[in-house]
Amino acid sequence: MKKLIVTVLSLCAASVKKYFIMILVGLFSIVSIIKAQNDPWTEKCPLPERNSWLASCTLDEKVYIIGGATDLIVLSNVEVYDPATDTWNTKAEMPTRRMALSASVVEGFIYTFGGNIVSYPWIPSVATVEEYDPSLDQTTDVGNSSLVQHPDQFLLSQNYPNPFNPTTIIDYQLSISGEVELSVYNLLGQKIITLVSEKQVAGTYNIEWDATGFPSGIYLMELAVDGQYKQVKRLVLCK
Repeated sequence: MKKLIVTVLSLCAASVKKYFIMILVGLFSIVSIIKAQNDPWTEKCPLPERNSWLASCTLDEKVYIIGGATDLIVLSNVEVYDPATDTWNTKAEMPTRRMALSASVVEGFIYTFGGNIVSYPWIPSVATVEEYDPSLDQTTDVGNSSLVQHPDQFLLSQNYPNPFNPTTIIDYQLSISGEVELSVYNLLGQKIITLVSEKQVAGTYNIEWDATGFPSGIYLMELAVDGQYKQVKRLVLCK
């Protein structure tokens, strides 16, 4: 019976090569028989960290992996894979964390386009364009202000994840420039930490809060610009 199954599956694989791997999923002993005969895939050194929604391109016979997201955290990483040595090297990070972006190579430079700066699909995408020079290992904004998206509203987004332990990401956007303060309060109204206190231009930002050392409970985060425009969200720290 087993020989008959292997024969049938071999015929399926020969006639519908695109799908035979999916057909064999779960039939481990049979998979090993088929795999031993012809396996076009070879396992290589894995990515330095789990990643999805990343951009990739090739330059000088190396593969560049840029941005992406892992565990709801958007990345700015630039990793380079060398097929000749099967190794990864970490390069200078992008100035802007982005996922679901694209990348292209032009005359030795890598250009990254658009994407999202947070991992929620309903957050508007950005028009950011940045240029990476491999010879200098640095990324710069292209400098075309017409490509930069400025938010049309003042917004403090809900942190994610929430509940969290012990770190969470807070995203906010400014429609105007001003003195920005982002602080966290306990339910008694006492300020326990100030995450941001500086002048910022209109744009979209995110910051990570590491609540190690703070007890479990409900907290309030408040975003204020010039002491006037204010928004408040609730955070839940669950250890």
